[in-house]
Amino acid sequence: GLKSLWLHSNGFGTIENISHLHQLRCLFLQRNALTKIENLHGLNSLVQLDLSENAIRMVEGLSHLKQLTTLNLSKNALRDADSINHLRECVTLTSIDLTKNDLAGDGVIECLTSIPKLSSLNMAGNPVVSKVPYFRKKMIVASKTLRYLDRPVFEAERAATEAWATGGLESEREMKDKIHKMKKEEERKAVEEFRAWQYTVRHRDFATRHEIGGIQPESDLERAEKQKAQLDGTGASTSCSGGSCDEFVRENTEAIVESNIGPGVAELVKEEASIEATEEVTTEVAATEEVTMKEESTVEVTMNKEATEQVITEEFTTKEVTTEMITTEAIEVYAESTSPSAANAYPTSRTVTKKVMD
Repeated sequence: GLKSLWLHSNGFGTIENISHLHQLRCLFLQRNALTKIENLHGLNSLVQLDLSENAIRMVEGLSHLKQLTTLNLSKNALRDADSINHLRECVTLTSIDLTKNDLAGDGVIECLTSIPKLSSLNMAGNPVVSKVPYFRKKMIVASKTLRYLDRPVFEAERAATEAWATGGLESEREMKDKIHKMKKEEERKAVEEFRAWQYTVRHRDFATRHEIGGIQPESDLERAEKQKAQLDGTGASTSCSGGSCDEFVRENTEAIVESNIGPGVAELVKEEASIEATEEVTTEVAATEEVTMKEESTVEVTMNKEATEQVITEEFTTKEVTTEMITTEAIEVYAESTSPSAANAYPTSRTVTKKVMD
């Protein structure tokens, strides 16, 4: 038989001629001109009913639908608790959409929280949501099964809301702090568990590599004794005392590694170590070159400074000599023009220069 029926956007004013559809599970009558819910008898298998965007003023005629779980009555003309009081009798309803009606008053809360299995409720766009103080908190406290009220209702919010109902805002604040600490502790434990798992996996992989190499995992002391005996060529195990085994391991690291993990893996280990050593050397060379460049730059600046000072000194010396020569020549010319004996009055050019300057 017919399971789903779409009759939306047809301008129907009444519901009729469908009561014989006993196997109908989904009925869509949105966007019509319905003012009353009627003639649904016989739809005993109906699970979902959509009556949104009509002109319905009163909810009725639904209590006999024993399998109805989802009801959409959004964008109708429902005004108060009396207009939706019939929903109390619909004991199987779990999801109701009453968005954008005109519902107001505290009675709406009492009516909706009386629906025993209600878990999802949409109430956005109704005056009751904004005008009734603490509407959301009251709904959550009164309806223990509610998991969605215009947005999800999480356990943390429910616990804080129930604390508010018993002790007010202070109790709610304390509960939120407690929940926050519990969440942090759970995160810390999760990190610890992950690290423990990571440690287990790493050691398991380490043991697997040993098994692939043909050698079972041994303690450091046993491994050192065994490798020392093998490299000594005696074939017998000698005991390690003091720091002898440590020195032996340091001196024969490559041979011990190759014997423990196999030649192939040992080559890979050596290659990785060589690459790392090369990178370290390259880094050190680059650092040395940078220091050298800085030193060369400092020397060059110093040399430029000294050269500049030398040029300035030479310029001052040249000026003094020029001044002295000009002054001497001027005196000599003057002396010769006046009398030949006047030139002998000045024994040296330095003395004449001094006198003239004075």
